[in-house]
This record gives sequence, C-alpha cells and structure tokens, in this order.
Amino acid sequence: MRDACERGKCVKRRTERSGCPGRSASVRRGTPYVGRCGTRFASSVRQQGTAEELQRSVRQAREASEMTIIGIAGGSGSGKTTFALLLRDTLGMARCAVLHQDSYYRDQTAAFDRDGGRVNFDHPDAIDFTLLDRHLAELQAGRPVEVPVYDYETHRRLNKTDSLAAAPVIIAEGMLLLSHREIRERFDARVFIDAPEPVRFARRLSRDTRERGREPAGIERQFLAQVKPMHDRFVEPSKQYADVVYSGQGALDASIRDLLARLGLIG
Repeated sequence: MRDACERGKCVKRRTERSGCPGRSASVRRGTPYVGRCGTRFASSVRQQGTAEELQRSVRQAREASEMTIIGIAGGSGSGKTTFALLLRDTLGMARCAVLHQDSYYRDQTAAFDRDGGRVNFDHPDAIDFTLLDRHLAELQAGRPVEVPVYDYETHRRLNKTDSLAAAPVIIAEGMLLLSHREIRERFDARVFIDAPEPVRFARRLSRDTRERGREPAGIERQFLAQVKPMHDRFVEPSKQYADVVYSGQGALDASIRDLLARLGLIG
C-alpha cells in the first residue's frame, strides 16, 4: 500500500482499521518518501524523524494491538544482531520475542557450489519473505510461530523448527528487512544500524570463520562478488525508510536508551 507512511509516522500501516494521516499530499504515489537529511544529536545517533512522531506511532500501535513491532536493519556485520539482542536483554526476555531474518534463508543444498558462486545469499531472493511476513502477522495476532532452523555449513533448512511465542515487543532483525515493502510496513518503529565497509567486512570475516565453518578466502571472495554489490543495491538505499539511524561502532548502550525513550518504553 504505497499510500502508507514510509517512515513510521503512522502504524502498519494498519490502514484496514484506520486512516493513515501524516504523509504529505505532495508526495506522489509510487515515489519513495526520503527522510530529512540526518542531523547529529549524539555521537552515535542520526535523527530521521522526530521523537514525538515515533512515540505517536508506537502509541497508536499499542492502542490498536497492544504490541510494538520493531524492525532493525543494516549491513552485514554492522552490529544489528548485537543491537537487537541488547535491546531484548534491556527490556527483559519476558517482554520480547526476537525474529532473525537469517532463519528464513531458502534451502540451497542443491544449488550451492562455492562461496561467491551461483547462490547469492545477500540478494532478497535468498530469503523466504512470504513465510517471514506470515509469521510476523501471526505474532501480531498473538499466536506462536514455528521458526525454521537453517544450517549455515550445509546451506539447508533442517527438518525441525524453533517455537516462538508472541510478546508485547516483537524485535525483527535482518539486513534486508527495510528493503522489502510488505515487511517494513509491519513495523511500528524502523531502525538502521550503520557501520563503515571495512568494519563490516572484518566482523563478517571473524564471525563466519568462527561460527559458520567457512574459509577466509571464500568469505573475501563472496564479500567482493556479492555482499558489497547487494549492500550498495538493496541495503544502503533502505536506510531512507528508517525512523532513526544508529552507529554500530562502540558501545551501544546510549543508542538503546535513546530508542527506548523514543518508543516511550522508558522514562
């Protein structure tokens, strides 16, 4: 629904139940709504919209469904997963459910040949967004979901799932979440975690060798052939849809506190 506000000024964009005020009539249908140029108001924060706008959006969301859905995006290695888990820990696990985009990789057992080869894991087509969207809808309705389990070493979806119950705060994190219109329209608040390319590559190299059983040469080849081009094509442009942009470098505590204050989840 292209008339839905593109930066969190209204809630899901829940226009089935209520109108969607707040988007300027001068913004034409089909034209991306680009946020105001970022203004630094803290060393690690860039403002996209005002705190009042975001608080109003989240307040409307709670009134509509008694649930807040936060989408966190950013480049591979930017720190978005760390940010999401720290946000969960700060709010308390009893109040939060975290959904990871990486759980929704399509099974690539038959197609995979080598790192940086035929399978492009950084392209939107690698993600089962249909299932992810369905699960977000189920959680929004207060129902539990069965999240796929993906094996990074064999590149296949395992024959088991992890149960995830709905919670007052749903946190979804993944590099492509804001690039997918139907997914981002489910979020009451949209966050983008930013980090320079050399930092993101160094983190990805460390993670993938340590946690995913991959070789450094393959990681570098994939980064240059697929990760960087897909970041430039899909991830970086999606930053325009964020309500707020935080730096993924250094301590994240101040950014977490700022976000919670913006959401009205702390005083």
